[in-house]
Amino acid sequence: MTLVGSVPSTTTHGPARDIGHPRRQTAAPSDEEGTSQPTPAPPVSGAEPSDRKPRARGYRRKSNIVWAVAVALVALLAIYAFGGFGSSPGPTYDQTTSTTYSISATAVIQAAVQQGPAGYTATTLRAVNSSHPGAQSAAYAILNESQSLANMTVIVFGTTNSSQSYYDLFASHVVGLPGYTNITPVLNGYEQYGKCYGYGEDVDGIAVANGICTDGNVFLQAHLSSTAPFSQLEADLSSLMGSMYQSLD
Repeated sequence: MTLVGSVPSTTTHGPARDIGHPRRQTAAPSDEEGTSQPTPAPPVSGAEPSDRKPRARGYRRKSNIVWAVAVALVALLAIYAFGGFGSSPGPTYDQTTSTTYSISATAVIQAAVQQGPAGYTATTLRAVNSSHPGAQSAAYAILNESQSLANMTVIVFGTTNSSQSYYDLFASHVVGLPGYTNITPVLNGYEQYGKCYGYGEDVDGIAVANGICTDGNVFLQAHLSSTAPFSQLEADLSSLMGSMYQSLD
């Protein structure tokens, strides 16, 4: 799949680095639309209740995955449309790294999905407009796997200060979110390049994992939802984030 707007990557980072998180060839995340659960079909004459319940549970589970993805996607689009979370831009930081990538968000997303992280394949790749101060380009991809859906998002800013400010604004709304567990250790291997925070939950057989990171002037985000075990989803989150980091080199 080819996107318009991709540009070659040039960076001051030097040779490609070993992320240290091997990609899994297994199931992972979730991300789509659909918020309501389908109404079960009326009883069929002669059918036992046990014949119908497993199918109804399957429909509800798939609906829950789609709902979780839709919520994440709508939130991201709202960020782009309104220039943040309705708050003023975050504080200015001393630039802690000289890393500045001359690359489009579309190029990063395109290179990341081509790696097939954790066995995921892209169904949608799209560039979007971000009105957040300092943003130069933004893009996202929706990917799926047999049990999971995922959303990867990249925003390229003009300066490292701008990306750090955006990260802190985003984090201020998700750190300590009720019902979610801090899973940042899953992303510890990437904190040598910038800040990272991970959070997730596993409710009624639906696992959700989210991660946000920065690298120089680039903000990276991944959201996954799946019926797979939560531990597997954590590993897939690391793989998706790693594919975006590798695409910056």
